[in-house]
Amino acid sequence: RDWLEMFGRNPRLAVVDRIASDLSTCTGKLYRKDENGEEVEITDHPFLNFMAHPNPLYEMTSGACWRLQQIYLELKGEGYFIMEKSPLGVPVELWPVPVHWVQMTPYLDHPYYTVRLTNGLLMNVSVDDMFVMKDLNPIDPFKRGLGQSEALADEIETDEYAAKFQKRFFFNDATPNLIIGMPKSTPEQRQRFRSEWIERFRGVFQSHGVATVNGEVTVNKVGDTMKDMDMVNGRTFLRNAVLEHFGVPREIMGITESSNRATSEAAQFIYAQNVLMPNLRRREEAINNQIIPYFGRDLVWHFDDIIPRNQEFDKALGIDGWNAGLLT
Repeated sequence: RDWLEMFGRNPRLAVVDRIASDLSTCTGKLYRKDENGEEVEITDHPFLNFMAHPNPLYEMTSGACWRLQQIYLELKGEGYFIMEKSPLGVPVELWPVPVHWVQMTPYLDHPYYTVRLTNGLLMNVSVDDMFVMKDLNPIDPFKRGLGQSEALADEIETDEYAAKFQKRFFFNDATPNLIIGMPKSTPEQRQRFRSEWIERFRGVFQSHGVATVNGEVTVNKVGDTMKDMDMVNGRTFLRNAVLEHFGVPREIMGITESSNRATSEAAQFIYAQNVLMPNLRRREEAINNQIIPYFGRDLVWHFDDIIPRNQEFDKALGIDGWNAGLLT
C-alpha cells in the first residue's frame, strides 16, 4: 500500500503513468481462424462490445481499467480483474482489484484468490473468475510478482527525502547562514551592529556589498547551501536513472534540452518498439488465454502495431517498387 501511495506523490514514478496511459488506448482487432489457419477479421461480435465497455460504471472506461492494470503491473508486478460472467458463463464485466487487497493466491487444494475488501471482509474468488497478469519473481516464480519499479525503491525514496528537505528549507529553516562573533562587546553594541548590517545589506539592490568593521570580529559560516549540496544535479541524476531503468527516452517525458526533430522521432520509435510493444504483446497473450476462450475457441485477438512508420523509408520503398514494376 505504501508503494502504491508513493506513486501518487513522487514525480519520478511519472514514467509509470506515461507507459500505462499510452498502453491504455491501444486498439485491436478480433479474428476468426478457419480450417486452414488463416485469420479473418470480425467487426461485429459480443467480445468487441465487452472490450469497448468492460464495466458499467461511467468512470471505469476501457482505457481507465487497462491503465490501472498496467500501473499495478509496473509497481508490484501483479494486476487483477474479477470477471463477472453472464448466466451462459461469458465474461460481461471486469472489476479491477488493487494488488494490496489480494491477501492470498491459490495453492494446492485451494484454487481461490483471497481478497480483503474495504470493509474488512474476506472474499474467495475462483481462479476461473480472476483475470491475472504477473511479472514472475526470479527468486520464487510461484509466489507474488515483482514489479519493475521495485528495483528503484532506494532512488525513489532518496528523491522523496530531497524534495521534503527542499520544502522544509524554504518553509521553516531556522538556521542562520553566518554567525558573527564580537568578543567583549555589550548587548547594545551587538544590537546596533546587527541593525546597521541589516540596513546596509538587506534587499535585492544592496546584496553582495562589501562591509568593514572596527574591532575584533570573527565570521563563521553555518550549514550548507543548496548549491553546496548539489541538490539540483542530484535529483536530475535520479530522474535520468529512473528513465534509463524503464528504457524510456527522455524526450518521451518532455525533456528536450538537447533534442531536435530527428532525435525526437528516434525516441518515439525506440519507446514504441522496446517499451510499449512488449507490454502490449503480453496483454494480448493474457487476453487470448484467459478471456477469448469463453467467447469461442476459434477466435483470436490482436492489438494493432503502434510502432511509428519511417516515412522516408516507405517513400523510397514505394518509388523503387513502382520503378521496378512490382507496385501499382
